[in-house]
Amino acid sequence: MNYPIDQLRTTIEDAWNQRDGLHPGFVPTELRDAIDQALHGLESGELRVAEPSGDGYNKRWQVNEWLKQAILLHFRSTGNRVMEGAGNHYFDKVSLRFADSSDPVDQCGARVVPPATVRQGAFIGQDAVLM
Repeated sequence: MNYPIDQLRTTIEDAWNQRDGLHPGFVPTELRDAIDQALHGLESGELRVAEPSGDGYNKRWQVNEWLKQAILLHFRSTGNRVMEGAGNHYFDKVSLRFADSSDPVDQCGARVVPPATVRQGAFIGQDAVLM
């Protein structure tokens, strides 16, 4: 489900205020969808945890707390599991990018050199070299 940004933010902030009741065995579907959408937005570059605001000497960084909360809610609501990638085995909560054909490594716009590992939710800039 795709939420408008305001609804996505509200869903995340409401869940953050009730986070003590969340654990890997209990995550409402609406919240799981919202967390996944936030991670996808970070990965695509559409959303940023911190972004510049203003210009010239007035330039500051604005932190989008709700996106930090989405990441932390992902950690709280996702259990560790064994994952394979880059010739290694991992035990983590965040899935690896490029683990299957749904996120093709040859279309990310970067050079990915072994044994580079990229986690879900990580934005990769064009022409980056990952090592």
